[in-house]
Amino acid sequence: MAHAICLSPATNAAIDVLADRLAALYADHAQPRRPAWLPYPLRVVDVALAVGLGRGAVVHAGPDYHARVVPSVQQFAEQYPNVRTLGELRAVVAPSPEGMAASLWEDPARGAVLLHLVEHLLRDAPSGHNEAESLTEWAMVSLGDPGGFYDGDFELVGAEGFQYLRAQFGAPVVVPGEHVEVFAREMTSVRGLMPEDDVGLAAARAGLAPDAVEGALWRDYAAGQAWGAGAAPEQTEWVRVFSTLCQAIRERSDPDSVAQLRQTLPSLGVARGYREVAALTLAALDDRGSGRAFDAEGHFVRAHRAAVRQIRAFRAAPRLATAAFLSVLGDLALCTSEQIFARDRLIP
Repeated sequence: MAHAICLSPATNAAIDVLADRLAALYADHAQPRRPAWLPYPLRVVDVALAVGLGRGAVVHAGPDYHARVVPSVQQFAEQYPNVRTLGELRAVVAPSPEGMAASLWEDPARGAVLLHLVEHLLRDAPSGHNEAESLTEWAMVSLGDPGGFYDGDFELVGAEGFQYLRAQFGAPVVVPGEHVEVFAREMTSVRGLMPEDDVGLAAARAGLAPDAVEGALWRDYAAGQAWGAGAAPEQTEWVRVFSTLCQAIRERSDPDSVAQLRQTLPSLGVARGYREVAALTLAALDDRGSGRAFDAEGHFVRAHRAAVRQIRAFRAAPRLATAAFLSVLGDLALCTSEQIFARDRLIP
């Protein structure tokens, strides 16, 4: 069944730009992460198990997905082998959603999410086709209509879960996230559909699997990749800076590497927030090395506060060394305590 998507010339041009860049970046290694789709009722089960309750995040790939979601979907399929339609899925879940999920997965909340998804799909999927075609049409219908892509009816799974659900039924979209938004923004200034729709359509035009492209974008984003002009030299340098800080906090660093960091830090071009985190962390390490425990704790607290501020201002700040910076944030948190935070107000 063909699904025509009406796009403006400007949007088409923007998607072409994205497609060309995706083909150049990921044609050799962006492989599909799911070689074969599940029967479509089980795809709904997959989504219900993959969403992060209360966070909106979706565990849809990687070790967590294969360790937690895949076995649970298989468990459901073995327990209910005759479920072939959404109506049959609702008949299994509706009498006791929490009880079913508690018995099967020891996770009662998943039952409510699953019933929520099934009921909305039964209500919203267009009639007049067989159920599989209706679900595919439902997944495709909002492409080209960014204002209606997510109306909030899927509040239990959030926008990310909603997009993942659409992708399960054939829509060429990716799960939304800052990595997708930044890639689309760096590649073209033209605002097309939603960034996740633009990137998904571009992946399809490039002959790539959208979910594999999304994973590749995330890996590069976490490594600080700048897609527009290639990785800037200071990005590579700041990966080294934050990696050195992590090793120093954990007391596993080479003293020479820390000394070299002190010398190079003033000359590195970077947002003030990153530089502040590094400088305060070095001060804390000095205090700790000199036996000034109270001063060290104070500097660790101030470094942690600076790191939190930088995370909060992340959208406006240069995107440098993301994964390494988050590691520093975590290591700084381990150096603090409730007692330290209680006297945080005394630290200017």
